[in-house]
Amino acid sequence: MKGETWRILVSVPFDLLREKYLPQVIERKLPIEISLDREVMDRFSLRDFMEIAESLHQAGIFCTIHAPFCDLSPGALDALVREASRRRLREALRVAALFAPAGVVFHSGYHPGYHREIVDQWRARLLESLEILLEEAASLGLELFLENVFEPSAELLRPVWERFPSLKWCFDPGHAYAFAHTTWEAWLPVLYPYLAEIHLHDNRGEWFGLGKREHPFSRDPGLCEREGTEAPLNPRSPSGGRCGARLSLSPEPAGLDSEKVSPEFDRLKGAERRPSLNFFFYCLEKLQEGRLDKLIED
Repeated sequence: MKGETWRILVSVPFDLLREKYLPQVIERKLPIEISLDREVMDRFSLRDFMEIAESLHQAGIFCTIHAPFCDLSPGALDALVREASRRRLREALRVAALFAPAGVVFHSGYHPGYHREIVDQWRARLLESLEILLEEAASLGLELFLENVFEPSAELLRPVWERFPSLKWCFDPGHAYAFAHTTWEAWLPVLYPYLAEIHLHDNRGEWFGLGKREHPFSRDPGLCEREGTEAPLNPRSPSGGRCGARLSLSPEPAGLDSEKVSPEFDRLKGAERRPSLNFFFYCLEKLQEGRLDKLIED
């Protein structure tokens, strides 16, 4: 990922983008991650998606897409559930292609209550689904970013990337902390070669802005220097009403509050061209200290 540009992406559901936030996004030239969950695949027509995509193209807005995930399980043992999940995700990929995104984030559907004791069978079905989805994505010129959610460890997912090295990783350290009860140290050294995006929020079972709860964000310059890794940042909140500092490691970062885009993130855009993953930890440190002014000066 050498040579990539750091960006702050605002995570915003498609319905809220269409009904409320599109003018702000265009006016501020904000990079965004568009979520296709919240039943938007059923509520909106292809024409609706095309109209918003065209507005973003004309404004030159950089974006990624977050595919639907609620109720979906591409690794399900139940063949009907698995097929429905594949169908919905393939539909989402065709919608995503309208936006020409830098990548499409999706979930594996792993659930410890269902899959903990049958991991091998679940993963085998997931790999079958991924072969179909990656072929569909390639035909549309899209890259897929698999996000960790309920998976208990990086080791559970490592075989997925060993099978499909073209698949990218969207790291959510809040999920790792809340659900796997681990910190980033247990994930980044294992899966960093596939890293394309990072979702940043503080998590105690809920989603908050950075520094608002318990996530032990810290720095490890050594890892970044050893591996020479780069990626982007994306601040996010799933509720739609409020978007805290949700940074995302794919070439870019972001944040919305309840009514307006926080001006601090406009200022962060001046620091877009930091060259390595060290910047990820540096941003976290300065965000926690409330010292965005220091970040911009540096």
